[in-house]
Amino acid sequence: MFPCFSPLAQLMMAITVFCFQVDILGGRAKSELSTETDISWPNFQWCIGVYLANNSELVYKVTGDNGKGSYPKNGDDFKMAMERLCQRAYNACTQAVVLEIRDVMRT
Repeated sequence: MFPCFSPLAQLMMAITVFCFQVDILGGRAKSELSTETDISWPNFQWCIGVYLANNSELVYKVTGDNGKGSYPKNGDDFKMAMERLCQRAYNACTQAVVLEIRDVMRT
């Protein structure tokens, strides 16, 4: 789950729910929404689906990540994204943590 943290820190992050901003980028449009890290994959898909086309191919990046984005294809991928976001939020002191979702079919 969080390999570089002690078991107690891992447990604290696993039960902590963070509120975070999602920047949704589709073509030239940018939308924002707020949600929490305990949201389910189907509910998250529905929330961002309001802003994107049905045939969207999504990639995500968490604030501070370098390189290419990752492709959330299922609930397990999304769970890993939320764990990554929680890890960032747990370590963040002065900066908000944002999940950027991009529709690569429309960029």
